[in-house]
Amino acid sequence: MVGKTLKILFINPFLPSALTAGFEFDTRIRGNHMLTLNVGMAYIATAVERAGIDIEVVDCDAHMWSPADIEMHIRTKSYDAVGIGTMVFQYSWVRDVARMIKEHRPDVPIIVGSTLSTSMPEMLLEKSDVDIGVLGEGDITIVELLQTLDEGRSLSEVRGLCYKDGDRLVTTPARPIIKDINTIPFPNYDHFEMEIYLDRSKYSIPPPAPIELDDVIAMPVNMARGCPFRCSFCFHAFQHTQYRRRSPENVIEEIQLWKDKYDANFILFWDELSFTHERPVRELADMLIDREMNMSFFASCRSELFNWDRVDLARKLKQAGCKGLAYSLESGSDEILEAMNKRNCSRDFITQSHVLEAVGIKSYTSVIFGYPQETFQTIDQTFNVLAEARSYTCVSYIQPTPATPIYEWALENGKIPDEEAYLLSLGEASKPLVNLTNLTLDEMVGHVDGYRSAISKTEAA
Repeated sequence: MVGKTLKILFINPFLPSALTAGFEFDTRIRGNHMLTLNVGMAYIATAVERAGIDIEVVDCDAHMWSPADIEMHIRTKSYDAVGIGTMVFQYSWVRDVARMIKEHRPDVPIIVGSTLSTSMPEMLLEKSDVDIGVLGEGDITIVELLQTLDEGRSLSEVRGLCYKDGDRLVTTPARPIIKDINTIPFPNYDHFEMEIYLDRSKYSIPPPAPIELDDVIAMPVNMARGCPFRCSFCFHAFQHTQYRRRSPENVIEEIQLWKDKYDANFILFWDELSFTHERPVRELADMLIDREMNMSFFASCRSELFNWDRVDLARKLKQAGCKGLAYSLESGSDEILEAMNKRNCSRDFITQSHVLEAVGIKSYTSVIFGYPQETFQTIDQTFNVLAEARSYTCVSYIQPTPATPIYEWALENGKIPDEEAYLLSLGEASKPLVNLTNLTLDEMVGHVDGYRSAISKTEAA
């Protein structure tokens, strides 16, 4: 066990795009900064603290801190290492913060994890002052890394890293995954600004709220790690690893913890994919009902999970407390769905939407415009499917991200001439940054906006 003298700073980035991302139809959050706990960072910080290492979390998201605010904090305190975990679209922010940290603490190693480091470790380390990237699952890696730094040993002994060694980059062998994720301790949120998160948690639940909005206390829970599917636009921190689910007993135990500790009455299952097939749905629903948890929840699932032969399963999920399910259409064109490697079709989406509507579970979905096959006709198909499904959506445009097939296609076809400039520009996906289609951007956006305007007028009538 590492001695208590080691002091690690974790920086939870401010995510301004959370103001609107995915909730453009929800007027409740106007003027409010919607917050979602950084579950991944909480797991990592918990692992470090349980190893006997002193930690501090600077919660920029809760306080809406800028890099200048972090700079004032860094000037007044000293740390043995700084850890940041975030997504690719925060590359610009991480680069700026890392540069600022090195100006004041040049000898402090900066460690970055999650999808940012896992999908683009070479560029991250070559183009920024970040010293070490944790690749993939970090619960064990981060502890071994800090122990190795503390003891002055070579980082080559630690699996699952990319790090700077003079003028070269070194990538160590991949770390085996944690096969039984039931063994992972529940995340400890004591170092986060929980009073702020709990107060703002009501803005994280999709409308309509099952109870008075001001009475909502929502907490996130991850039921699984990874995803068994390989959509060509998607990258997550557990990419290319086995999809692993927690047992329903383990999930219920965590829910009970948040119920007892925070008086939580709503659970947000913010997994890459909560429900893949029938058995885990039935197991969790049965246990929630049998134990009389009386907990509302929101989860994600595949768009072909429910059909009219499984309407009883949907009813059971509703009885267990499910208020809404998120499942993506992405496109109404089966040609584009095939290019996305979605392994489903638009008819599945329509059927599931009708089944869930029949049992009283709200559907939430998203679409992505701008794949190379996109035409006026495929845009029409997408909105026609949404209309038939009686489902409105969050509209976004494809922003290819590193280590995905669509990103490689964009590079190979000259759609991203300056890779770092493009990555620095990544942000909210409601506006296209790159054009992969044979339409002009004005043509594509204008056609999409025509539908959105018509839908808004219909809803306002």
